Order: sequence, then C-alpha cells, then structure tokens
Amino acid sequence: MLLGPLLLIPALFSICDALPLQKTAWKGAPSGSQQPGQSKERIDSLRPKYSCGPRFYRRELTDAERTTALKNLVQTYLVTLNDLGIETWLVHNTLLGWWWGKQILPWVLGISAQLSEPGVFFLAAYYNMSTFHFRGPGIPRERRYLLELSPHARDREQTDGSSAVDARWIDTSSGLFMDVYAVRYNLTHPGGEGMLSCKDGSKIKDTYLFPLRKTTFEGVPARIPYRYEELLMAEYGKGALGKLE
Repeated sequence: MLLGPLLLIPALFSICDALPLQKTAWKGAPSGSQQPGQSKERIDSLRPKYSCGPRFYRRELTDAERTTALKNLVQTYLVTLNDLGIETWLVHNTLLGWWWGKQILPWVLGISAQLSEPGVFFLAAYYNMSTFHFRGPGIPRERRYLLELSPHARDREQTDGSSAVDARWIDTSSGLFMDVYAVRYNLTHPGGEGMLSCKDGSKIKDTYLFPLRKTTFEGVPARIPYRYEELLMAEYGKGALGKLE
C-alpha cells in the first residue's frame, strides 16, 4: 500500500491477539510498570513536556526525533483505523495543522483525533490492547504501536477520577501517544436534536461534523469535519487561520 512520498507501511503487518477491556487505573497518562529502582516520582520528573507515557519512556527525544515519531504516530493511527473500517477525524490543533499544510504544526507537542461512539465500542470489544507492527521507508526499524482503550471508554459521561480520553494510540518505542475521544449524541442537550458531545467538554452540532470530508494528512488518507473552517474559527479565532478580524 503506497501511503504518499513519506512512508510505505504494510497495512496491519501483524496484529497480536485482541484482549478484553482492561480494568486498570487510567488517570492522566496511562499507568504501567516502572523500571527497577525508579520511583514513579523519579520517572515523572524525567518525562518530557510532550504527550509521553511512563511505561515506554526511555529517554527524552531530540526535536528531530520527536518530529519523526509524531509523524509516524499519526500516520500509523490513520492507516490502522482505515484498515479496520473505523471512521476517525482530525480535531483541535491537529485539524489546525491540516489547515496550514496538511501536517503537524512544528510547535505542537500532542495530537488528537475523534471517532464515533459505535467506533469506540467496536475497538473496545475487539482490539483493546492490540499491538500493531509497522516497517517501511519512514520506519526503517520495526516499530510497535499499542491501541489501549480506557476502562471508562463505554461510559457516556466522565466519572469522578476518570480520564476524558477514551483511547490512546501509543508508540511503544518512545512512549509518545495520541489521545482519541469518542463523540456521542447528547439527547438531553438544551441545543436540541443533533447535538454531539465529548467527555472533554466539547460540543458540536452533527451538521458541522457530518458528512466527513476525505483528505490527506502527513501523506496518508484522513478525514476532517464537514464545516472545518467554522469549527477552527470558533476554537482558535480568525487570526489562527490567517484571516483578518
């Protein structure tokens, strides 16, 4: 499968057996094992300021390494969900990066995406804790990516102490991850019929989101909200889009 000039990745090079939903702690960064002799506080103090979980953190990346790793992270995520038949779309600063050149903004330290409630239910049922292997021109050494669903992914609302994030796509080589949020219809929203909400507090009318537009991002197929420009202006203002106030 040719994925643009930057990367050639075999679709689902191999997939480990999917495991049932893990009932582990999921507050903020994913919890996990620590290196012998290192306290959690020590690990946290060493972690960089970008989205990086403690389980797979090895060392702080250089700017060039981080740029490449983030690019590979979003490419492999988009390719994998496309192969699984799950619609996902760019949001927030990732969507803003698409606006400015269909790539991750150079100063962005974290990337995120959304998907539908049926999509997150499907992933939780069949692919939670699955590992996906990739190798190609953009990834000369095989890298493994873990799809981890929150134990609260099926919950429609954020509960006390739980994370608003429903899933994470994790680069096990570096610990870098991207957050994935489920969008759900909110039948009791005062805005009326067609209102969607996310556990991170964001709300949107379904006519702004659907039908999704097909495009590319970092050289691979991607989807964006239907009324993307209005959504970006509402979130960041006209100036962020290079428009005069």
